Amino acid sequence: MKFKKSLAAFLSRNLDQIRTGSSRERGQALVITAVAFMAMLAFAGLVTDAGTLYLNFTRLKRGLDAAAVAAANQIRDSSLPAAQRKALIRESAREMLILNDIDNIYSLETYICEDPGIPPGFASLCPGPGEIKRKLAWIQATQNSPVYFLHLFGIDTIPITTHSVGEAAS
Repeated sequence: MKFKKSLAAFLSRNLDQIRTGSSRERGQALVITAVAFMAMLAFAGLVTDAGTLYLNFTRLKRGLDAAAVAAANQIRDSSLPAAQRKALIRESAREMLILNDIDNIYSLETYICEDPGIPPGFASLCPGPGEIKRKLAWIQATQNSPVYFLHLFGIDTIPITTHSVGEAAS
């Protein structure tokens, strides 16, 4: 019986404190809520930046596909020197990128099968000796994509690079 009375007294004494919570517990809840809010903001910011990078990558890839086809159309069997042909191919690719509203390219590389030092992925597509010639052009571009959340940490842009191969009718 004494145990029941002491338990009832303990509960009645601490019931108000249990219902309202002590000031220390309320402070903990505030800290936990603030940390959770900051984590949600960080996650939303990273998702926004990832979405922006994805959209810019797809725009660059789409424009580069068109640029590769335009560059391949400039491959002609002519008496033009190789440097002049290479300049025509590069200029054609750059024009197509500008037409696709991609103007902040800081690196644009163009290769055709006859060039020395072509990328290995492109070399596997080029015809070997004795095979029928193909008009293939490899275009690789690098663009700075802006970020918004990471700007708070001093990162203004992230470079994105992609390539494309275009082929013209022989």
